[in-house]
Amino acid sequence: MDLDAWQRYISSTLSLPPSSFSVTRLLGGVLNSTIRLALTHPLESLSLPGIPSRPFDPPLASIVLKHAPPHMPGDADFPLSTFRQTCEARALELFEAPFLQGVLHHAQVEVPRLIYHDEAATVLWMTDLGSLVTLSDYLRGVPLANPSDEAAQASSIGKRIGTALAELHLATLNPSQELSERFKNPDPPKSSEIAAHQGPLIRRMIEAYATRSVPDAEILSQRLGLEDDVVDAPAQGAGKGLVLSMGDVWPGSVLLGPHGGNDIKFALVDWEFFGATHPGAEIGALASHLHSHELEGTHPSQKWDIAPERKRLVTTRSEACGLAVVEAYTTTAGPGITRTPTFRRRALCAYGRESLNAADFRKEWLDDEGKSKSVDEGARALRAAGGNEVEMSMEELGEQSVILCRLIGLARV
Repeated sequence: MDLDAWQRYISSTLSLPPSSFSVTRLLGGVLNSTIRLALTHPLESLSLPGIPSRPFDPPLASIVLKHAPPHMPGDADFPLSTFRQTCEARALELFEAPFLQGVLHHAQVEVPRLIYHDEAATVLWMTDLGSLVTLSDYLRGVPLANPSDEAAQASSIGKRIGTALAELHLATLNPSQELSERFKNPDPPKSSEIAAHQGPLIRRMIEAYATRSVPDAEILSQRLGLEDDVVDAPAQGAGKGLVLSMGDVWPGSVLLGPHGGNDIKFALVDWEFFGATHPGAEIGALASHLHSHELEGTHPSQKWDIAPERKRLVTTRSEACGLAVVEAYTTTAGPGITRTPTFRRRALCAYGRESLNAADFRKEWLDDEGKSKSVDEGARALRAAGGNEVEMSMEELGEQSVILCRLIGLARV
């Protein structure tokens, strides 16, 4: 939805003249169109179609709206179910429940509050958390507060992220069938469709950047669309070892901002894939994203021409944050979750998938050597995962990132 369409939609829905508000596009997400609606005169109450008038104290000065198109942006041949928006609306409602309010309060993490879900227009209305930066921007060097020790600040941020995810996983471990069904996509993407979309991309990345022959590339690419993919997990319903969580947590869904002095405001957004998932898959994917940021510091692309001191800053922040996320997560979640064969294998598969994807997704940030390193590590992680838990082989990992070794409990790095 372009800005003109947004203005028409808002003017019609709120019965407001265009002169009484402004619209600004928000960057960060890749699946939706998201904007900030700034009101000239803050609203003390809001009347929206189909719901009672709702008072706000303090008055609403701005609102975040998100439109979910029924296909991948720029690729109309790859459909996306708009149920993802219903899922996010239900997730935000669930966070009003006392047991999850306690988790958010203890972890000092904010999530948006649901204002309105316009199902007909597939638009979600949410409270505005303010002008924050994504974790990706922070790791790439955007200043945040005024730290005396960059590594210590990044480690503190990582600890809060890892702790928050672990506490969310513990609070929702083994969800009931009834609760899981609320977030189960009635028309989930089929494993074969996922494999058909990701498989060719992965093979291209291997062919372009692998430093040595990968004779099992076909097997590794097929593995991505089977039971190990995070996207499939919500369709599994309730079950032992599953948790309710974001399902697609990455640095773009973590928001940060100054909060008085050196304190940092921390928020989690984009809950559209919330549902039953495997904790190892979620934290394994995030670990790969964080390691990719570290590679951006050591192997930046020529297009991203940064000075040596900026490279050191990116590497310092990314390494400190990534290790802190993993250490806080494994410590808080405990060995009952993190030291099981299922956790290790799910983590390996998700880490491998995202590391292979990074060669394409981060092509503007990584040089060819960085892409090769990411592809090699991803292929080895998928190979180590084997065809099942019995076939896992840590000997196949070879040289790997410290963050992955810490996550799956390997002493060697």
